[in-house]
Amino acid sequence: MAQRAGAEGVKAQMHGKSPAWAAIRGVWQAGTPAVRAAIATSAVAAVVLLLLSPVLLLVYLLSWLVIAAVYRARATRQRRPTAA
Repeated sequence: MAQRAGAEGVKAQMHGKSPAWAAIRGVWQAGTPAVRAAIATSAVAAVVLLLLSPVLLLVYLLSWLVIAAVYRARATRQRRPTAA
């Protein structure tokens, strides 16, 4: 399977096409159903990760803002003089 992918990549390079895409196509054509399922699963996972990454980053940054606000509120409450 790896030899076929390499051969397809070299052949594509010689014809001025993308060797990486040709190698992926070669693996797909020579692959067993398990290999094809792994390729499809990794492609779907990559798309989902790209779509969710900005959302996760935003949630992470907002959590830091909430933590900073709570920290500041606690610090302000502790500095207040008590009425005697």
